[in-house]
Amino acid sequence: MSEKNFKGSLGNYHLITTDSGDITLWSEYFNENFHSLDGAFNETRHNYIDGCQLINKLNADLTILDIGFGLGIGLLATLDFINQQIVTKKFKHKLNYFSVELDEELVKWTLTNSLQEKINPFKKTTSDGLTVYTANIPNFAATILIGEATQTLMQAKKSNLIPSANAIFQDAFSPTKNPSLWSVEWFTLLHQLSAADVLLATYSSASVVLKNLQSAGWNVSKIAGFGRKKHIIQAKLS
Repeated sequence: MSEKNFKGSLGNYHLITTDSGDITLWSEYFNENFHSLDGAFNETRHNYIDGCQLINKLNADLTILDIGFGLGIGLLATLDFINQQIVTKKFKHKLNYFSVELDEELVKWTLTNSLQEKINPFKKTTSDGLTVYTANIPNFAATILIGEATQTLMQAKKSNLIPSANAIFQDAFSPTKNPSLWSVEWFTLLHQLSAADVLLATYSSASVVLKNLQSAGWNVSKIAGFGRKKHIIQAKLS
């Protein structure tokens, strides 16, 4: 990565090296790190690839909804996992990856500094009131929706842009910093965007998250967390 710090449309971002040697960011706007300092990639792999049990979802096309694009580590971890399954011929279908991001300048920075050598090119389009970045390679399509997550996802649903999700990476900033993306209304919207076999996973184990998921019709359990975190939440449809 070419810069240690940069400015987005939501304020400054500072790069931080985790204990595992990879990179995460601190957001001035949310006053919070994007990932655990125990390791960004390994945390993502544990919480979402394993937490959503993707290994059990390889017998058909797979749609993933990643809440919070950020540094694109959810996308990188997903591609790393899927490419392993393609090599071993365990996955012969199509992966549809969708994400949302409030700060378009952050997306531009990530695509240039973090993902350029991995997935290139992403193309920007605007239609139906949505600003979208897309990339297509064999067996894989990635879509990043720009803007406030509730509005963009509702519009994308109306436009039939998003297939029903088989896995949801609930990786928004924390409930205290970004409460709208942990509300009953939010989890109800995710319910509406989900396939019957969906698994949702999130790094948070807060009681308000568990309660709001249950109120929105999710069946919730706690599973082992990553690093210093004792538990994370896994949810499926009741």
